[in-house]
Amino acid sequence: MKRLLVLAMILIFAQPLSAHEFWLQPEEFQPPAGTTVPVQIRVGMDLKGKPWKGDLSNIIELAQFHGSNRTSLIEAGYPESPEFMVEVDELGQYLVGFTNKSSFIELDAEAFEKYVLSEGLESIVEQRKTLGESDQVGRELYRRCAKTLLQADGTKEGKAYSQEFGFPLELTPLTNPYAEDTPLQSFRLTYLDTPLKDAQMVVWHEEGGRVNRRALRTDENGTITFPLTQEGNWMVSVVHMVRATESDKADWQSYWGSFTFGY
Repeated sequence: MKRLLVLAMILIFAQPLSAHEFWLQPEEFQPPAGTTVPVQIRVGMDLKGKPWKGDLSNIIELAQFHGSNRTSLIEAGYPESPEFMVEVDELGQYLVGFTNKSSFIELDAEAFEKYVLSEGLESIVEQRKTLGESDQVGRELYRRCAKTLLQADGTKEGKAYSQEFGFPLELTPLTNPYAEDTPLQSFRLTYLDTPLKDAQMVVWHEEGGRVNRRALRTDENGTITFPLTQEGNWMVSVVHMVRATESDKADWQSYWGSFTFGY
């Protein structure tokens, strides 16, 4: 009975990690100009998530770039649901960004180690060994930093894709995903404005109900490059973790980044 109870608690705590990808999902990535596009905050795996059920009052920033013009999407208050609207008034690109306050989670030692290894965070396992914490629970604060890129019809040009919101963890395309004849796509990853090398980034591609997942490591400039087909939905995601220095209840602080676009 005790063993079953422990297993049940592991499953309860691990549940958020079994559906842990977090992203912004527009109703359509390339809408007509002059329309209003619903964008949903989603969690899950394989780009098949459900609406986020987090605390909407914990949103720090929800904003958009159109060209170089930045506007807030929460000036009138927080969204009333995990779905909000983007006014696509003109042609061109609309880059939407989201970040929130950190939330707390605690996992037993085995579940925590499996989770960080699955995210390519082997250095965290080594740090826990060095600190004598390998058998201790993993106490973590995690924060989301998500972006999505919309392209209004009539043009494939735009500069909004390269804008940065100043999030602690930032994913930025180095080339325009919507430009014609783009066989390769590059992304740069930064943490506190510094490129992150040897970080595991995952490229997700959904087309026709099938999802392909590819894990890549950033180079010394914090970049990855991958083949791009202008079909289906795409997401680039990453998790970065550091030692928590401003919390008494958590030992680790993680940042979860994602960037979505599609055709």
